[in-house]
Amino acid sequence: MVKGFRQIAGLTTLSRILGMFRDMAFAYFLGAGGLMDAWAIGFKIPNLARRLFGEGAASCSLIPVYTQQLQSDPDRANTLARTTVTVIFVLLTVIILLGEAVILTYYKFFCVHPGTQLKLTLSAIMLPYMLLICLVAILAGILNANRHFAAPAAAPVVLNVFIIGSLCISGWLLGIRPGTQVFIVATAVLLAGLVQLLIQFPPLWARGINIRPTWQVRSDAFRKVILLMGPMILGLTVTQINTLADDFIAL
Repeated sequence: MVKGFRQIAGLTTLSRILGMFRDMAFAYFLGAGGLMDAWAIGFKIPNLARRLFGEGAASCSLIPVYTQQLQSDPDRANTLARTTVTVIFVLLTVIILLGEAVILTYYKFFCVHPGTQLKLTLSAIMLPYMLLICLVAILAGILNANRHFAAPAAAPVVLNVFIIGSLCISGWLLGIRPGTQVFIVATAVLLAGLVQLLIQFPPLWARGINIRPTWQVRSDAFRKVILLMGPMILGLTVTQINTLADDFIAL
């Protein structure tokens, strides 16, 4: 546990330092105008989903049940983990497809303001990050329950490195203008999400946890997860929608 504490503390500190440099890079390359506002909205939508489906309801309802199963029957615990990951994957994929359709429809038929068009475009690019970061959060919870802390704590570091790197390379080395640069950074977020997800798998495999499609939704353990998840989703959804609405009004 002491080793795990050191890993979390060290990587979290590194992430906070990189976060400061990330904000400095944003201020230097994108400024504080419409580009940064559009970026903030486009990036906030998948992050709200992370709080809802990743670190919020799904993770908080899964981990207590998973930990209990892990102590009594590791095979059933692994089945529960695989089922939860599969269900969240399917659910979020449907949500993302619907979201992309709504964004495309609004952009094509109703949107005329350039600033709104930019926000919609960035939101469409980064919307799939919702799936990646939510899966990362759930797998991180599973790894923490198995007393592995390094890979989950390294995930925010990866994101900051990709954002800072894409800003510096596109701005300094390639000389790309901010109006195009913001799309490069949005794409870098997707690549970072993929790397964040991939680095969770080696420690999972090392602990005998094979994440593959499983649909044991009628098991007692999964039903318990759903019962715990329901009230959390309801409460968090209201909170996150209010937060997003406040940001849209402020902008």
